[in-house]
Amino acid sequence: MQGLLQNIKSRVQLSIIPKMLFIIILVIFLLMPVSAIKDLMYQRSRTRTNAAAEVSRRWGGEQTIGGPVLSVPYLQYERDHRDSIVAQRRTAHFLPEQLDIDGQIDPEMRNRGIFEVLLYRARLKVSGTFKQPDFSRWHIDPGNVLWDEAYVSVNIPDTRGIKEEIELQWNDSKVTFGPSTEDRAIFSSEIGAMTTVQAPDESGESRDINFAFNLQLNGYKSLCILPFGGETSVNLASTWPHPGFTGEFLPEEHKIGTDGFAARWKVNYIERNYPQQWRENNVDTDKFHATSFGVNLVIPVDSYRQSIRSVKYAVLFILFSFVAFFLFEIMTGLRIHPVQYALVGFAVCVFYLLLVSLSEHLEFSLAYLLASLGSVGLIGGYSLSVLTSGRRAGIIAIVMSALYGMLYVLLQQDEYALLVGSIGMFLILALLMYLTRKIDWYNINKRRPADNDQVQSGGKNITGKFA
Repeated sequence: MQGLLQNIKSRVQLSIIPKMLFIIILVIFLLMPVSAIKDLMYQRSRTRTNAAAEVSRRWGGEQTIGGPVLSVPYLQYERDHRDSIVAQRRTAHFLPEQLDIDGQIDPEMRNRGIFEVLLYRARLKVSGTFKQPDFSRWHIDPGNVLWDEAYVSVNIPDTRGIKEEIELQWNDSKVTFGPSTEDRAIFSSEIGAMTTVQAPDESGESRDINFAFNLQLNGYKSLCILPFGGETSVNLASTWPHPGFTGEFLPEEHKIGTDGFAARWKVNYIERNYPQQWRENNVDTDKFHATSFGVNLVIPVDSYRQSIRSVKYAVLFILFSFVAFFLFEIMTGLRIHPVQYALVGFAVCVFYLLLVSLSEHLEFSLAYLLASLGSVGLIGGYSLSVLTSGRRAGIIAIVMSALYGMLYVLLQQDEYALLVGSIGMFLILALLMYLTRKIDWYNINKRRPADNDQVQSGGKNITGKFA
C-alpha cells in the first residue's frame, strides 16, 4: 500500500497537468498587480493633466477665435396688449464678406513640478470687409435702424490670454476693444467695441466697411478659427514641428519640417450650416463651434499613453516567460518551484512600474531601454541559478529581449500596430510549435528528472540545443 501511494505521489508530482493549472492560476493572480500598475499610470496621467490645466488657467486655455461680428440694433413697432403701437428694440447680426487671418504661433514650454506643459503665444493679424448691412430682406425701413449704435464683437474663449490692448481699425476710425456687456453678448466669452455704420444713401449704393486689428494671444494646446467670412482665408505658421490639424476643415496646403510648419485654409460660407446675417436668436450659436478648424500643438511622444499601451501586453509577457521556463522543465527534466515562477512573474510586472517612473524624468525611448535592460538582467541573472546553466539563462535573456524589442516596435506604430502584433504572435506560436513538435505528451509522465541535460523522445535527442 505504501508503495502504491508513493507511486501515485510520484506521478502527481511529475504530471504536467497540475503545473499547467498552477501557471494559469498564477497568471490570473498576477492580474492584480498589473491592474494596480495600470491604475497608477492613469492616475499619473490625470495628475499631469491637472498640472497643465492649472498652468493654462493662469496663462490662457485652448482658444477659438470667432469674428468679428457686426451687430446693428433697430426698432420694430408692434401692438401691445392694449392695442397700442410700441417700439421694440431688436438686433441684427452680420458676418464679414471677406475674412483674412495671418498668424504666427510661438511655442513655449513651462514646467509644473516634474511635468512639462506646452503653451504658445499667437500673433494674429485679422482683416477683412463687411458689406453695407442690408435690412431689406426683413422689410425693415432704414430709418428705423440705429446706425450709430452698431457694435463689433469677437469671440475669445479665454480672455486671460489677451496681454495687450486691441485696437480696431474701422474704415478711417479707430476704436479699442473691451469686455463685452451682457446685453450685447453673442458668445459666452467675447470682447467688443462700439462703432458706427453709415446709413445707405438714397441711391442705395453699397458701402463696404474695411476692418483690421492685431491680436496677441496666449493659449494652450490648440488654436482654432470659426469660418465667419463669406470667404475665410487663414494662414498659420509655427516653429513647432509636430502639428495636428483639427476641426471640420483640413488645410488646402501645408508644409511640415523639422523647423516648423505652415498651413493655409480657405473656407466658403456655403460649406457652413449658418447664414451670413440673422436677427436676434434666430440662429443657434452652438452651431458656430461645430465648424471650427485649426491646429493642435502635439507632443509627439506621450509617455503615459505609451506606458498605458505597453501594460496592455503584460499578461502575454507573463505567459510567455512562464512558457519558456515550463519548456525547460519538460525538455531538460528540471524542477522549477512555484515560488520561482511567481518571482519571475513579479519581475515582469516591475518592468512596467520602472517604465512609467523613469519616463517621467527621461525620454520615453531611454526610459524603455533602461527598464527593459533591468528586467532582462534581473530575470536572466535569476535564471542562471534556477536553470543551473549559463546557456539556458542566456536563452531566457534572448527570449525576453526579443519580446521587449517587439513591444517597443508595437508602441512606435499606430496605424500598423495590429499588423505587427499579429505577425509577431504568429511567429511566436510557430516557434513554440517547432520546439515542442517531438514531445510525446501522452508519455511525458513516464520520464524521471534527469541528472544530465539529455531527454529522449521517440529515440531522438530533443534537448541538446537547450543544454
